[in-house]
Amino acid sequence: MDNEELIKKIIKCAQDVKKQLPAGLEESVYRNALLIEFKENGIDAETDVLKNIIYKNTIVGEVQVDILAANSIIVEIEAVKHMPQEHEKQLRNILKATDTEHGLLINFGGEELEIKRKDKTPKEGKDIYYTYVLVPDDKTIGFKF
Repeated sequence: MDNEELIKKIIKCAQDVKKQLPAGLEESVYRNALLIEFKENGIDAETDVLKNIIYKNTIVGEVQVDILAANSIIVEIEAVKHMPQEHEKQLRNILKATDTEHGLLINFGGEELEIKRKDKTPKEGKDIYYTYVLVPDDKTIGFKF
């Protein structure tokens, strides 16, 4: 499975978690539920992974990431009402420092599911933002960019 397909599957898993769990829970609850969805959907994932920070082709330190999916996508979980912009910058810096191409910042804490995709090298110079809204019939999810 290529990275674009994997990202879509991860987003679908996050949607499924948001459908089942309300806002206001601890970050670890959402992370554990997301890991269950990953397992059910055939996504290999590790938690609390230490990624090497590379400087001039030399390891100079490490950073811990919440989830590493398929050894290629960093997934950071939040459970806050509004995602601070610092977290977006931090994810971008982690991608660059660890030489990882893609990352997702997923916030379950608001009424809407908020997902911010960061790429080490953004496509067309832009990041991709998703906000998923539960539709009143509770069967589908809409989204806006």
